[in-house]
Amino acid sequence: MSYYCVNPTCSKPENPEIHDFCQSCGSGLLLYNRYRPIKMIGQGGFGRTFQVIDENSPKKSYRLVKQFYPQTPTNIERKPINVGAPTRGGYEVVEKIPEVFRQELHRLEELGEHPQIPTLLDSFEQDNFLYLVQQFFDGYNLAQELEEKGTFSEAKIWEILRDLLPVLKFIHDKNVIHRDIKPENIIRNKDSQNLVLVDFGASKLMNEGLDVISITAKIGTVGYMAPEYSMGIQSFASDLYSLGVTCICLLTQKHPSELFDAGTNSWQWRDKLSRDVSDKLAQILEKLLRPAINQRYQSASQVLGDIIGKSPTTSTDETKKKLTVWEKTGILATVVGAIIGGLALLKSNSGTTTADALDLVKVTSNQSLDYGKLQNSLRERNWQVADRETYETILKLAGKDAEAQGYIDPNLLTKLPCKDLEIIDNLWRAASDGKLGLSAQQLVYETQGFNWQKMYAEVGWGSLTNGISSKFVDREFDWRRRRLRYKVGKEPNFLNPPPGHLPVTIGLVRGKAFPQFLDLCKR
Repeated sequence: MSYYCVNPTCSKPENPEIHDFCQSCGSGLLLYNRYRPIKMIGQGGFGRTFQVIDENSPKKSYRLVKQFYPQTPTNIERKPINVGAPTRGGYEVVEKIPEVFRQELHRLEELGEHPQIPTLLDSFEQDNFLYLVQQFFDGYNLAQELEEKGTFSEAKIWEILRDLLPVLKFIHDKNVIHRDIKPENIIRNKDSQNLVLVDFGASKLMNEGLDVISITAKIGTVGYMAPEYSMGIQSFASDLYSLGVTCICLLTQKHPSELFDAGTNSWQWRDKLSRDVSDKLAQILEKLLRPAINQRYQSASQVLGDIIGKSPTTSTDETKKKLTVWEKTGILATVVGAIIGGLALLKSNSGTTTADALDLVKVTSNQSLDYGKLQNSLRERNWQVADRETYETILKLAGKDAEAQGYIDPNLLTKLPCKDLEIIDNLWRAASDGKLGLSAQQLVYETQGFNWQKMYAEVGWGSLTNGISSKFVDREFDWRRRRLRYKVGKEPNFLNPPPGHLPVTIGLVRGKAFPQFLDLCKR
């Protein structure tokens, strides 16, 4: 590893890690007495972006640092930097940042923390250079992935839609429009394989309905922008249009200009496919790409509903009443099987019984676990025994330490075997006509913007009224048996569990309100 000099005038920025000052220009190699740059990962007219090591973090974690030039790069004085005392970030520093990046700062502050959006961590000034520190996601953007691996398969496009639409719902619920969705701004996190939405420099706070903006404003990338932008109009549907363009570019490995027919004012992407896609995916993409706003999807929830098979209706007064979680997420009770695992356990018009569906589940475990007891309790719809058996089984999957202490440490989550988690999920879904299971809970969590309090309210684990959350279901630790037990009066509804109610995972992973077990299987 080498240390990287952030002085824009330095001719040889790479330095051996044994030095604290650049061997070429004399600049300091430690920012704010804390952040050590190791690589430049981007640059533009306003500044540059670096991957750094946070020397103050316990694990020497990576961060992303944005450096802003004090003036145009050609006028920067050739002298060492990062040798003077740094100034703590605050209002004065923020107000000096160029407007386009100040806008990104404000949007990130408004959005707060989300696992698929970079978190703002710090800001400071040193030797007239301004710096913002953000969470770093190690991985490649989808443009790089496209160049390296070629056209995306239909399965990968479904994955992108399922991964990003809940993120768009989250930011739209906070009245923020991203305005620059494209492959370069979507990163696949190496650790979790989740997709991360970055670069909120073009984002904007949305007013009610359609918003009118200056037609000279920086609003995204040509080709990916929705047509209404040229008239100074934008809506949440504008982001959905850009997502649609992103998908067809990944399917064809073509630039938007190669897919759009100006003569007919339409997208001709299907002619450029190297392999066919299903009619269902084509219909969803075509609706995302409609030029007229009122003919396009109006919300991320609508797209998610169509992906699973049942889009929420919003046209009549009758449908404005509170929908059930099953209507909101659009999960069909006639479909049994893992959404993520892809195991087909169809129970629609064939007369298949619950027992038959359970027998169709492949229960061959790489961990040599016996799923017979769980299978039998689910066959009898003894939800209480099945819930307890699921708890014990997941502890076994996490290893001897977890089994001994009665809960799972967060650092063991990534070691859980995906295949066995899918077996557990498939059994629950087969026994419940698809209404119960880990994937059902994960979907509710995502459609509720990754908000565990809202998720608890939807699956019957709690309530959320005027921002105040309370639990209907809760656990405590039995120190004698070293096992979790339900608090008196806080037991689940084992007689008639609502959708997503079981199995209960509260308390199973230390410090996690909802552990997202099946998020590990999004590969």
